[in-house]
Amino acid sequence: VGGMFLPQITMVEFLYGFTYGLVFFGMGSWQGFKTMLRIILCVIFHIVVLNLCLTSYLLMPLMKMSFNNLVIMRAVSALISMAIQLVVLSFISKYISSFRKVLK
Repeated sequence: VGGMFLPQITMVEFLYGFTYGLVFFGMGSWQGFKTMLRIILCVIFHIVVLNLCLTSYLLMPLMKMSFNNLVIMRAVSALISMAIQLVVLSFISKYISSFRKVLK
C-alpha cells in the first residue's frame, strides 16, 4: 500500500533537516546555556512553525478539514514530539564531539 508523493511535505521535511544542520554546525561539545537555548528554539520552530502551522496548512485540502481542526488534532502528537526532540537533541549535543571523531 502506498500513498501519493507531495512535494510540499518533502520540502517541510527538508526544512527539518536543514534546521538541525544549522543548530549543530560548528558546535563543539556541550556548551551549556547557549547550546540548550539553540536546541529549544529549534524544537519550538519545528513544532510550532513546521509541524502545527505549515504541515497542517498543506494537509487541509487532502484531509478536507479546517486548519483549526487539524491543529487541534495534531497538537497532542506535537507535544509528545517536542519532548522526544528535546531529550534526543540534548543527548546529541552533549556527545557531538565524540560522534564527529568516530565519523572521521
